[in-house]
Amino acid sequence: MKTALSPDLRVVNVKVGRLPKANAYMLIVGPDAIANIESVCPLGRYSKILVLTDPVIWERWGEKLAGILPKNHAIITIPCGEHYKNFSVLETVLSKLRILGADRGSLLLNFGGGLIGDLGGFAAAIYMRGIPFVQIPTTLLAQVDASVGGKTGIDFAGIKNLVGAFQQPRAVIADTKFLTSLPPEQLRSGFAEVVKHGCICDANYFDQVTVKAPELLSADELGRIVEGSAQIKLRVVVEDPTEKGIRKILNFGHTVGHALEILSLEMGKPLLHGEAVSIGMVAEAKLSQLLERLSERDFTKIEKGLEAVGLPIRTKMNIEREVLWRKMRGDKKNSRQNILPGNEKIKKLQ
Repeated sequence: MKTALSPDLRVVNVKVGRLPKANAYMLIVGPDAIANIESVCPLGRYSKILVLTDPVIWERWGEKLAGILPKNHAIITIPCGEHYKNFSVLETVLSKLRILGADRGSLLLNFGGGLIGDLGGFAAAIYMRGIPFVQIPTTLLAQVDASVGGKTGIDFAGIKNLVGAFQQPRAVIADTKFLTSLPPEQLRSGFAEVVKHGCICDANYFDQVTVKAPELLSADELGRIVEGSAQIKLRVVVEDPTEKGIRKILNFGHTVGHALEILSLEMGKPLLHGEAVSIGMVAEAKLSQLLERLSERDFTKIEKGLEAVGLPIRTKMNIEREVLWRKMRGDKKNSRQNILPGNEKIKKLQ
C-alpha cells in the first residue's frame, strides 16, 4: 500500500513521449527522499530486491537504504571509476543477478553515481529481456542529468557509452542529503551539466546557476537546482525520448568532452566527466562562433559562467589535433563520420 509523500519533497510526474503507461513514473527530489521509496515504487510487489552499488557509497549511505528495504534484498557491489564501465563488469553484474535468483518479477535499485546508473540500467534492460529498475543517484552529476532520461550503457572500444539502450526506470529518487558527502570537485563536475541546461534552454536559469561555486550553495539551493535541471532535461526528453531530433541539444559539449574524457583515461590523467564536458562546451561554443552561429558576446558569457563555478575551460593535456579528431569521429552521435552539419567547413578551420 502506498504511503503519502513527505511535504518537503519536490515531485515531478514523468510521462515519456508516446510510450506505454509503463514509462510513466515519478521523480522525487529533496532531503530524505529515499525514505519515500514505497510511495513511488511499492517494494512488496517484487519477488526480490537487488541493490547495485559501489563500496564507497555503501559504506557511507548503505545503512540508510538497507533500513527501509524488505528482507528479500541482496547487495551487488562493483568498483568505482569510469574504467570499470565495461563489458567485463557488466558480465559480473549479470552473473550475480542470475546467481541471486533474479527473475522478471525482481527489482534492481541502482544506488550510486553515473557509472552505477548507466551500467545498472543497461543490465536491467538486457537481463531476461528487461527487468524493472529504480535510479537512486548519489552524486550531483547523476541527480541533475545521468539518472534522468532513460539512457543506459557502457564504454566500448575506447568510445564512451558506445553500447547501451534507452530504458526508462520505474522511479528516480534524488535524495539531496547524499550530496552532503561529496567533495567540492565532484559538486563542480555535476555543475557542468547544470550550466549546460542553462546554455541550451534557459538564459535566466544560466544566470541563476553561475552566480557562485556549487560548494558555497545551501542544501535548499542545491535541491532547487536538482529540480530545475531535471525539469529542463525532462522537457526535452518527453518530446524526443530516443534522440531522433531535439534531444540532441542535450549533447552540447559532449562530442569533444567524451573524447577528452576517454583520452585522459588512456593518458593516465583522468578528467572528471563534468570537467571534460566543460572544456567541450567551450570548444564547441568557439566552433559555433567561428561558424558565425554564436555571437562573441554569448561565447564569452558561456566561458565566464563555467569559470565562475570553478570548472576548467582549457585542457592541460598535450593532445594532437588528429588524435582528438579521430576520437570524435568515433562518437556514437555521428552519422556517416560527420560530427555535425557543416563538417567540411569545420575541417577547414582546424
